[in-house]
Amino acid sequence: MALHGLPYLYYNLQRYLKKQHMIDVTEIFNLLDWEKKKRLFKLAYMILTLFLTIFWLIYSTLDDYDE
Repeated sequence: MALHGLPYLYYNLQRYLKKQHMIDVTEIFNLLDWEKKKRLFKLAYMILTLFLTIFWLIYSTLDDYDE
């Protein structure tokens, strides 16, 4: 799971160092389509991370009961 989070950490760190991390939420839909696609990709990545975390939590809990 830690390796799964490294690309997201790298992406956010690069945006922070380039001072591109702050956006105006009222203007986001007036930006280029590429910006909207990047935001949707980040959202999909976070949802995938959430489901993987829940899956591993349930898996490890059920694995403890088998012993």
